Amino acid sequence: MRNSIITFILLLINVIIYTIYLSIKKTRNLKLIVFLILFCFSNFTSAQVKDTLIKIGNHKLSFRIYEGKGTPILFETGGGSDINVWEDILKPIAKITGAPIIAYSREDYGKSTVDTIKSDIREHGIINGVNNLEKGLKNLDIMKT
Repeated sequence: MRNSIITFILLLINVIIYTIYLSIKKTRNLKLIVFLILFCFSNFTSAQVKDTLIKIGNHKLSFRIYEGKGTPILFETGGGSDINVWEDILKPIAKITGAPIIAYSREDYGKSTVDTIKSDIREHGIINGVNNLEKGLKNLDIMKT
């Protein structure tokens, strides 16, 4: 239950960050201000990035991980997008926060593959997606049981 609440909170944070990003993208002045802020803080830490595929049953999930310390920040993709939808903001957020940043592509998006053995469409729903994400994070040793 606790992990579900954390996942839900992280999803809400992602929506807020993405909304802010979209509004900044439309306004040049705000974009310039954010760029200057990120530029000023960019020298404090250098985040190393790792792309990896994690096997979950009969398919794989694609993860992009920026190393850091503290509580990880999870970026969830949706709307037919993959990890690359977050690319412009992952590195700056990793540099500013120093926290581990994790982004992943849902099943059958980006480099993630689909479980073709499950033929029932109900087996590919949101609950299965959340369960697969949890398994992937456990395999990455991000979440402790």
